[in-house]
Amino acid sequence: DGSDDCVQCNDVLEGSNPNPKTGKCECPESQNPSVDGTKCECPNGQGLVDGSDDCVDCGTALEGSAPNPDTAECECPNYQIDGGSGECQDCQAGEIIEEGKCVPCGPNQYRTFTAPYTCVDCPPYQVPRENKEGCILCEDPQVPSEDGSECVLFDPDFGFCPPGQFLNETTGECQRPILLAPRPPLPIVCEIGQGLLNGICVNCNETGEGSLDNQCVDCGTVLEGSAVNPDTAECECPEGQNPSVDGTKCENGTGLPLPDVCEIGQGLVDNECKDCKDLGQGSFDNQCVDCNEVLQGSAPNPNTAECECPEGQKISEDGTKCEESTGLPLPD
Repeated sequence: DGSDDCVQCNDVLEGSNPNPKTGKCECPESQNPSVDGTKCECPNGQGLVDGSDDCVDCGTALEGSAPNPDTAECECPNYQIDGGSGECQDCQAGEIIEEGKCVPCGPNQYRTFTAPYTCVDCPPYQVPRENKEGCILCEDPQVPSEDGSECVLFDPDFGFCPPGQFLNETTGECQRPILLAPRPPLPIVCEIGQGLLNGICVNCNETGEGSLDNQCVDCGTVLEGSAVNPDTAECECPEGQNPSVDGTKCENGTGLPLPDVCEIGQGLVDNECKDCKDLGQGSFDNQCVDCNEVLQGSAPNPNTAECECPEGQKISEDGTKCEESTGLPLPD
C-alpha cells in the first residue's frame, strides 16, 4: 500500500510473497487478492491441486471436483474420492469413505441408500444383501450366522432353537411360548416405525404411512379408526380405545386390565396367582374352580392340579363335560 514499513507478506495478505525486484507483497501468478484484501485466491471455478500455487479449472484437472471455499484445493464431493485416475469416483457397493479411503461396511451392516453414506446394522433376524444395499429376512428354519453376514440352516453357537421354541434375546435361552397367554406378536423384523418394502426396512413416515405388523400401511384402512403416532409412526387407536378382537378396528375399551397369566396349576384369586391345590380346587382357564362344576366328570390332576377328564374320555365339543372317546385318533 505504498508504505515504507516492512511486513510479513503472508500475515497481511495470506498466500502472498515479496516480489524479488520491487519488494511488494504480491499474490502468485494466476491468483488475485480477495475482495476484502486479506488473502490471495483463484478466480471463480478455479482451485489448487497437488500443493501448487497455480490456479486451474477444477473440473478439468480433477473431473467432478470443485474448489474448497476455505482451502481453495480442488476436492471431490464428500461421497466420492480421488482415485488417482483424474476423476472423482464412487466407492463400491457396501463401502463408505473414511479418511479419504473407501472401507467396507461390517459383516452385519448395510450401506444407507443416499449420500452421505453410512453403515447401519441390519435389524434382528436379517442379514445384508450380497451387494450390501439393504437387508433380507432369514426364513424359517434359517437363522443369521454368528457374524450376521448370511442365513444358515444351523449354527449351534448362535441363535438356533428347536422347532416350536424361540430365542429370548435377553437371556440367550430357548423358550416355549407361554400357554394361555395372549397370542404373541410376530418377531420384530424392522425397528419401531419401519416396515418391509421389497424386503428392505424403510421408515413409514417417509412414505406418508403408519407402521403395523411390520408393514407400512394406511392406518385408517387396515385398523379402522386408528391414526399414525407422530413420534413412533405406529398405527394407534385413540385414547380409551383398543383394537377389536379380530384386529380390524378400534373400539371402546372396558377400562379393565388384561388378566395376568398364571403358571400351570394356578389360578387368579383377587388378581393374584394362587396354587389351586392349596385351595382344594383344580385349575381351568386361568382360574381355580370346582372341576366337576365347570367340566362335568373331570377332576384335578394330582400333579398339575389341572382339570382333566378320566382316561378314555375327552372334552365335549361345547367344552362343558367329559364324554366317552370314539377310540379314533384325533385329527392332526
